[in-house]
Amino acid sequence: MKKSITILMFCMATLIASAQYPQKLPIDYKTFFTVGAVGSELSLEKGEYTNTTQDDTNPIKENQWNRNGKINPADAPTVSPVLEPCKLSYSTYVDNNAGKAIILNPETTAVRASIYSLTSSSDYSDEEFYLGALVNISKASNSGDQFLSFDGNYTGNQQRGRICVKTSENKGFYNLGLGWKETATTWSADLPFGTTIFVVVKVTPSAKGAESASLFINPKIGGKESGETAIASVSGNADLKRIRSIYIRQRPNLGGKIAGLRFSNRWEDVVK
Repeated sequence: MKKSITILMFCMATLIASAQYPQKLPIDYKTFFTVGAVGSELSLEKGEYTNTTQDDTNPIKENQWNRNGKINPADAPTVSPVLEPCKLSYSTYVDNNAGKAIILNPETTAVRASIYSLTSSSDYSDEEFYLGALVNISKASNSGDQFLSFDGNYTGNQQRGRICVKTSENKGFYNLGLGWKETATTWSADLPFGTTIFVVVKVTPSAKGAESASLFINPKIGGKESGETAIASVSGNADLKRIRSIYIRQRPNLGGKIAGLRFSNRWEDVVK
């Protein structure tokens, strides 16, 4: 009997340990859109933080999509981004037409921020990390709105390496840019609305004040980072000590889809 109890306890410990951080990299659509990661077949957010203070009564909701940060009364009309089967593709990208696509609804009445909580500790720090995504923008404003970034907190509220979008002066086109913790100041060449592109944002978190981020648009699938030119690069000063979540912002007048998410510490894992 004692031996059976010991074996049972060992198995339980193994299961618990396997669910802990950090997740094995790369993380792709198979993890980002599992049943345990999303709210439902049609809704992105699985959990909701009513405040940013985590304790035993409000524990970290790891490895899933959550509503970001403190909820204000004015946020009540907003809803979680909607999901649909992914139909986005770019060249020979490995995650074409796979998993789910996150819909950014331009008819939303207020900003809604959602995060994928990666970790509550410092597992992702002191090296380079990459986030790749298929992006299809259908509508944008001229204000340079952030819609995708890394975040230093597992409950959000510390976005760094912000991918921003604005309408071009030329009808039918938009521009992407990269800001650190603000909107972008350097913008890409014109990109056509309604066309799927592939973006990669690279970030180097550090507790020593040497953080930086770079944005790549439509890099060669299967190529090397050394052969690509960043559209924009930005930096901070001890603002991003670690990566703890991935941040998506839905807002009025911003329409589009995000899919094919892939997170890793190697360029080769993301751009393939």
